[in-house]
Amino acid sequence: MLKPLMRSCLLSCAVISAAYAADSKPVAIINGKVISEQDYDNYLKTLSEQNRNPAEIDTKTLIDNLVERELALQDAMSQKLDKEPSFARKLEEVRSNLLAATALNLYLEKHAPTEATLKQEYDRLTASKPKEFKAKHILLKTEDEAKAVIEELGKGKAFDELAKTKSTDAASAKNGGDLGWVRKNQVVADFADALLHLEKGKITQKPVKTEFGFHVILLEDLRDVAAPTFESVKEQIKTMMQAGQMQTYLEGLKKTAKIEILKKFDDKAEVTAPDAKKDAAQAATDAAKPDVKAEAKPAEAKTEDKPAAK
Repeated sequence: MLKPLMRSCLLSCAVISAAYAADSKPVAIINGKVISEQDYDNYLKTLSEQNRNPAEIDTKTLIDNLVERELALQDAMSQKLDKEPSFARKLEEVRSNLLAATALNLYLEKHAPTEATLKQEYDRLTASKPKEFKAKHILLKTEDEAKAVIEELGKGKAFDELAKTKSTDAASAKNGGDLGWVRKNQVVADFADALLHLEKGKITQKPVKTEFGFHVILLEDLRDVAAPTFESVKEQIKTMMQAGQMQTYLEGLKKTAKIEILKKFDDKAEVTAPDAKKDAAQAATDAAKPDVKAEAKPAEAKTEDKPAAK
């Protein structure tokens, strides 16, 4: 909830901060209106508060954005857009979002997890070490075909040869059925369950049925997955804990509030497609935002797709 609220307030935050800018060295003058160095610094601060990295944006781009925003603002004022009812509604929505986001941020600041708390959560999350399995499989269309392969293996037939000649999984068949190292969350449930109950060096004595067909599985080896270091995942753990704290905060407010839901839950909300045109000010602000991609959690790292993992 927090990120969408704050993201929607990016432009307004910059405008509000500019209103309180102290007299300082001019950065640019647009139609007589001074863009001060304080305005520039406030804009940088706003970007930083939105989880952006201003260091990745060059000074010229930032100044261009401020100039474009000011030009759009001056044009809006010349058209008296601030007197439009629709603007008043949007301004009230921005104000509401900003206030709600500020309250959330303040709560998180007051309840920021300590280093010891983060370490305690890290220890809890890494207490049970997940396993990785080095496995091979032969995929057949029918149960009878799978039983026949198990019988041949029992008579001494080489697993690799049978995989190459009989497996319907072409990708692994050419490698003797080799799937490499996999974790239980990378394969379908029944396949994972079979791996968990197999001894090292053993073959499943009954066909394992999945949505892909019937598998004969060989467990070649298994090992513990090394946990990431505390420092490498500390920020991710903090984010995860803060998400829980936000939920606690909101649930606490609900408990002490008198809430009446008047809209029936079976009513269908009509959602209209967003306007393809953004206003010039928002577009200028968006241009300054570098893409921020979420880092994958260490425990969710994926290997290349394998048939059993679909």
